[in-house]
Amino acid sequence: MILSQSKLQDISYIKYLMNNPTVCVPSMLLFGEPGAGKTSFAKFLASELQAELIFAPCYDGVSSEQLVFNWDLGTLVDAMTDENTSGRDAMKDGYLLQALKRSQTHKVVLLIDEIDKAKPSVDTFLLSYMQECLLNDPLTGVIHGNKNNLFIVLTSNKRRELEDALDRRISLIREFHFPERAELIQQVKMMLSVPYNETKFNFLIDLVMAYRKLSVEKKPSQNQVADLIQELYFIGSCPISRKASQELKYRALLWKFSQEENDHKQFIHYLRSTYQMNTEAYVGSML
Repeated sequence: MILSQSKLQDISYIKYLMNNPTVCVPSMLLFGEPGAGKTSFAKFLASELQAELIFAPCYDGVSSEQLVFNWDLGTLVDAMTDENTSGRDAMKDGYLLQALKRSQTHKVVLLIDEIDKAKPSVDTFLLSYMQECLLNDPLTGVIHGNKNNLFIVLTSNKRRELEDALDRRISLIREFHFPERAELIQQVKMMLSVPYNETKFNFLIDLVMAYRKLSVEKKPSQNQVADLIQELYFIGSCPISRKASQELKYRALLWKFSQEENDHKQFIHYLRSTYQMNTEAYVGSML
């Protein structure tokens, strides 16, 4: 991953925080649009810290209990028919418990992804977790972690504001923006596992940057760009007619960016007004 100087400075500061005994569990909030590189930064940070990454994805309405425990449905079913199996056996450590226990022996980066999708009560629950580096649960008792081994990354697409008390406990807050063209090229190339013609690659990047300037509902992320290039490479290597190949490439291009019909119309209008020729044939041949 290619990082700006400011992001490299943030990583240096994070290393300082993790060795500072006066700090509570150090943490960082990354907010910005999807595809701006928030999750990629957390993965890079874990690598730099030589830490285990625990990825805790949030979905709409997830509660704190669901982040603390996971239920093994197979064991739960067994508990209903087997007297030697209890319901407690079906309760497995969730992401928050895993992070505490593993931090006792080595460095851990806990990535709580898209916390703005979780219930607001999760914000309140995290206060004591981040302040004391522990969980006090009636089923498990008190579980302590090692705050010098634990770093928490929260990401948000700003679907809701976080509680003020949680904001105050976060060590760093950073806004991430979609990368400029040069940075996007570097990052996408690092994600690719297939060869790609340089001229066609640059043309596709130009289309992506132009698409993002339109007032469309859904804009492509870095991962989508890399996935699209690999998809186009596969289509280009298939033994099909040139016309069919162009149609498949054009469809892959539009549908990878967005499935909104109005987004497609805007992009087609842009292509036709920019290239002044048969859009499908031109784009298909360039890709």
